[in-house]
Formats: sequence, structure tokens, C-alpha cells
Amino acid sequence: MTKHRKVIVGLVALVVTGVLGAWWMVARSPDAQAHRFVTAIQDYEDGPIFETLLEQGVDPNYLDRTYSEPSVKEKLVALVAGGTPATGYEPMPLLFMACTNANEDAVKALLKHNANPNVAFLDGITPLIAATEAGSPRIVRLLLEHGAEINHRTTRGDTALKLARATQRDSVISLLLERGAKE
Repeated sequence: MTKHRKVIVGLVALVVTGVLGAWWMVARSPDAQAHRFVTAIQDYEDGPIFETLLEQGVDPNYLDRTYSEPSVKEKLVALVAGGTPATGYEPMPLLFMACTNANEDAVKALLKHNANPNVAFLDGITPLIAATEAGSPRIVRLLLEHGAEINHRTTRGDTALKLARATQRDSVISLLLERGAKE
């Protein structure tokens, strides 16, 4: 092998090593790991994936910034209903996302790793209210056991109990009343 060829091979190896190293760092970055967590929630995955990602360093209070821009119809519906349409830039807490998707395994893992059960999203909606609207009494119970504020009011004045009644979530209504919820 000629001297020039050795230099070229050495430079190519150096570039490839640098690219692979950079890719490895990006793939292992907190944002990449958190995005994997988001994808697992959205794909309704269960089991140890959530615990594994949290142990690898995903912040349980991470705010996902990939929330997509709502359609014109979604904006109009929100405005007519008196709410604030999503801007597309409002960061969504992982726990809120897990509750909205009724992913109990994700909720358990996040709460075990000290996710804030009272973090509020658009219009002051908390994970408890999201779980109530999703009709998941098991997740509602988990949130209450981890300190979720049972009588929190959204910016529109709604509570979990009021929304449970509005959506006829009987098992959630019973649980909330048993725990002392007020409208």
C-alpha cells in the first residue's frame, strides 16, 4: 500500500469513527431517549421499556416539544369551546401524555421516578384530569396515591370530578368521591 493510500485510509477511518461516535452520542442523548419514551407511549407499548429508559437517564419531568401543530378545524373547535387552541409549541409533560393515552405501565414508571403528578398542560389540565377524561380509574388511583391534587381546577374552572360526570365515567366518579373530590 502506498503512503498516500495509507493516509487516505487513515482519514476515512477517522471520519467514519467520528461519524459513528457522533451518532452514538446523539442516539444516547437525553432528548433522543425521551423521544423513544414518547414513541413507546404513543405506540401503546408496555412492560419494562419505560423503566429501562428512565434508568438510562430520561427525565421523568421531561417536556416533549414535538407536539404537532393542530389543524384549522382543531383550532376552531377549541376556540368555540372556550379553550385555548394548542400552539404547536406548548411542551407536553411525559406524565400527561401517558395519562392521555391511558398507558398504565408508563404512568407507573414515571411516578416511581418522581414525575410531578400535578404538572399542568394546556388550560391547566393535569395528569389527573387527563386520566379522568381517558376513563382510567387505575391510573386515577395511582395519581392520587402519588399526591395528585384531587380538586385542582383548570383555567375554565373544571375539576376532575366535574369532567368525570360530564363524560359519564362512573368508576372514576366513584373513586373521586370516595377520595373526597369536590366539584
